[in-house]
Amino acid sequence: MANLLEFPYQFNPQYRNWFPIVPLKIHGLGGRIVETSAYLDSGAAFNVFRTSEAAALGFDLSDGRQRSVTAGDGKILNCRVFTLSMELGSYRFNGEIGFSRELRVGFNLLGLCGFFDHFKEISFRHSDRQVVIRR
Repeated sequence: MANLLEFPYQFNPQYRNWFPIVPLKIHGLGGRIVETSAYLDSGAAFNVFRTSEAAALGFDLSDGRQRSVTAGDGKILNCRVFTLSMELGSYRFNGEIGFSRELRVGFNLLGLCGFFDHFKEISFRHSDRQVVIRR
């Protein structure tokens, strides 16, 4: 397992710009695995994903723990939280993900708790459109 992971930024057509969005696998019920992507948001305290991801993983949102988080614009997002196994490259770890119907940005969000706290360093080579993650 490499201790250094590098990912190119991904182009988001909704915002017509390049973003630090990384590919991620999430493990769900009955061996279901969803391959998705998420924006690395150092300003987010918590991971928040679209509810469509929870459905694809086989989760009933009513089974999740209720949690409210404040978005960058000050709005409160109601989430249903599950602790899930995730994979970034070949590194597998557990973290909480809140699924919210109220997430209005065009991508899932990876935040400080449940993602950033699993790594020694996450840096953005913005001019090169590159994310560097060190375990």
